[in-house]
Amino acid sequence: FVAMGRIATLSRFPAGQLDWEVSGLPRSWLFRVPLAQLPRLIALLAWELRGFGPTYFSHINPNRRNQGILLERESLRAYHRMARSMALQPEIRGLITASWLHSPATFAISPHLKWLNDVFLQNGGHVFPLGPADVESGVLHRSPERQQAYADGTFKPTEALIVWPRKAMLAWASTHEEFRDDRSARPLKLAAQGAHP
Repeated sequence: FVAMGRIATLSRFPAGQLDWEVSGLPRSWLFRVPLAQLPRLIALLAWELRGFGPTYFSHINPNRRNQGILLERESLRAYHRMARSMALQPEIRGLITASWLHSPATFAISPHLKWLNDVFLQNGGHVFPLGPADVESGVLHRSPERQQAYADGTFKPTEALIVWPRKAMLAWASTHEEFRDDRSARPLKLAAQGAHP
């Protein structure tokens, strides 16, 4: 209901399998990142993101088709839609998201989900650990393997932060026009509407 309400009030935008909102990186999250990783995050904020926001913050669309299934191609299509919107909004500094879905601890038990981070890691994005995840967040839902590992004490759910700077996201999108909904439209350009250098 909350997600639908935000869509109705134009504060959350559907992109298919994913939605996004205009937000930013909460400053309090700096204290959740391990101390050894903090200099890298601060450098990223200073030199690539150039601030804490505004950014897009992506969420899984709770009203998507094929509930319970995440499809790689549909996630990439959603990111491409976000990038096309971002290209028209020069103030948006990039995309961030945070979830147990992006945590390497999750992939250790559910390796079939590893593709969720590939687009970021291969295209200028960054992954940072954020510490423990709430077990009520859905991390054990529909996964007997994660449920058993958690019960055995061999799986401790954690979250991870994704930061995909604007320049890197637009560069990826400009070389993947196969994800466009309208192939006849003008191709997305990296420099569109004042993309940050």
